[in-house]
Amino acid sequence: MTRKIISLGMLIGCILILVGCGQKQPQTKIPKADADHLTITTQYHKNKQNIELLHNFLKDSMVQKAGIYTNFNNNQKKSDNATGHDMLSESSGLWLEYLAQTHQNKAFREFYKNTKKYFDQGRQFSYRIDGKTKKKSDVNATLDDLRIIRALQIYAQNNNSKKYRHEAAERFAMLQTTSIQKARVLNFYDVRTKKASNESSLAYYDLATLKYFESVSKKERGYYREQLKLVEKGYLGDIFPLYAPSYNWKTNQYGTWHEKSEYFRSFDYSPAFG
Repeated sequence: MTRKIISLGMLIGCILILVGCGQKQPQTKIPKADADHLTITTQYHKNKQNIELLHNFLKDSMVQKAGIYTNFNNNQKKSDNATGHDMLSESSGLWLEYLAQTHQNKAFREFYKNTKKYFDQGRQFSYRIDGKTKKKSDVNATLDDLRIIRALQIYAQNNNSKKYRHEAAERFAMLQTTSIQKARVLNFYDVRTKKASNESSLAYYDLATLKYFESVSKKERGYYREQLKLVEKGYLGDIFPLYAPSYNWKTNQYGTWHEKSEYFRSFDYSPAFG
């Protein structure tokens, strides 16, 4: 009987250790440099009347507690694309950037609190909330996560906030356990299947944000150099200056604008440009 109790205790102990390891938080490394370059230079201040009209429309008609409506009209249709009153983390990230850059500090803190409440999946943000069912998508969109992280850092920089500086660095560290895997900035990570995309859309490489948060060690600076190199190699030429839409890590090839990939519709520019 005693042996059975001891064996059971050892089994429970092993299970607890394994569970603890699975839930271990990544190490948060806070960059030492300032982040002034993350603030986008705009001309918004030159047309205050139009800015005020746009701000009021968004605030009164589009911005909700949980996020921002995709469309003003709630023409909800069953679609793979966001429509109607679906909400996207992309829109929330853009709104957070706007609030941070215009020093609307109280509004920023409140909106970010609700962004976490409704979009958070633990280590990343769901890219979409269904407007009808309120269900979160199982996947994120890595660029949208980076935009939210950038907004956090802009707020921290503007307000000399240690709390939000840590929050930004922590969110980046957690993203490195899902859809950012060393030098690979993958399109998404599925929290249900525990699988990441095989593709990296080159537009998802927010190089300014990546460079800042990967400045914390020699190893991570190396990751950034590889990321930059990947994007640069995707350049298609000076005649029609475009980059390849994506890079596939399974085939080790860049995608073309003629083929369908995870986030790009088929697009044929050859007839117009020879």
